[in-house]
Amino acid sequence: METHQIHEMMEGVIPTTEDGIRRKTYIYRAMILVIVVVSFLMLSNEGQGESSSLKISQNPPLRPERQIDTSFQFAWVTQTGVHVTKPANQSSIEVAATAAVYTYAFNQGSRLVYLLVRYMRNDTFIRVANTITVGIFNSDEFPSDFPEYSPVELECKYMCPDHCSKFCDDGLPIAMKWSYPGRRMVVTAGNLLCGQDGQFDPEFGEMNLLVQDFAEALVKFVLPLDVVNNIIAAYNSSRTTWDLHPSNYITYFRQGTATWFAATSKSAYETGGMNICSNARPCITEIDLRRNIKTRDVPLFDILNTVYNFERWNMTGNISICAW
Repeated sequence: METHQIHEMMEGVIPTTEDGIRRKTYIYRAMILVIVVVSFLMLSNEGQGESSSLKISQNPPLRPERQIDTSFQFAWVTQTGVHVTKPANQSSIEVAATAAVYTYAFNQGSRLVYLLVRYMRNDTFIRVANTITVGIFNSDEFPSDFPEYSPVELECKYMCPDHCSKFCDDGLPIAMKWSYPGRRMVVTAGNLLCGQDGQFDPEFGEMNLLVQDFAEALVKFVLPLDVVNNIIAAYNSSRTTWDLHPSNYITYFRQGTATWFAATSKSAYETGGMNICSNARPCITEIDLRRNIKTRDVPLFDILNTVYNFERWNMTGNISICAW
């Protein structure tokens, strides 16, 4: 019933004296309240079935629901240091961390990226800066908290017979064309802190994940095809060089990089023996590790020396597994 209809019904029934006007107002308000209540109940009954069916049809969440501050901490890395604002006139690598990451872990991760790239050839560094970014997340968070972390489909063109895939039948890529709109490699703060401050380290203080994942990103997204082919050739020629040959050329380069920077203390079973010097004992210093690689695998030594050190192998990164 419309409000103006109620008003017309009330005219002529309720006296126009002061008391009558007051009574008329009370009745008017009461009737409006009744109409509102009845309408609300009717709408609730109609929607009840719909809400039940919606609850049944909804898919379960893909991950546990939790409240996360979606803001990020940012730093930019050049070959001269770490910057709190993006440099205007030089290439830089963006490092982002979720708000939950401790400032110390964020600073450590940013500095580690700097130590990895400071001795590179400038053109190699520019390729890195234009291609990949770095993300740091807390041990109770997810890599996908970074919006651009979603897996990227590879736009590839291979000269393999009858198919297009990442590897040919013999396991070697022939030609690559990568598409990566916003590629970010991520690492947990727990690994950077080696499990300190209640953070979980999946490697239990035995290997620096950022160093190894950075190496993998170089192979997949940064290094020119001729350098990748050199890595593949070195991998194939080193089958009798190492105690336990890595399973593929990417793992080979990951383990070589971790050894080059003294960023692993894994057993020979994990490293292929790259970090094991004379008398079957682990190499002690970064220089010893590099000499060990040069003694046993000259092609790998040359690649690592060129990629990371611009052929100045004795300029150490001063990187380790945990503190640097």
